[in-house]
Amino acid sequence: MIYVITEKCIECGCCGLYCKQHGISFVDDSYIIHKELCDGCGTCVEYCPIDDAIVAVHAQDSQSLKS
Repeated sequence: MIYVITEKCIECGCCGLYCKQHGISFVDDSYIIHKELCDGCGTCVEYCPIDDAIVAVHAQDSQSLKS
């Protein structure tokens, strides 16, 4: 499993601040999780103040999502 940031994100930056893999970046006015760096630890979800702003997906399902 890896995590992706949804449209519910309010761009607060908490997820990127606590990502142990440094796999979250602010690109083109939104945060993205780089799937090649995400190890599925879930720290980003723990620190995100918004429910369902970051969701888990199977790695193979992420091909259709922006990285």
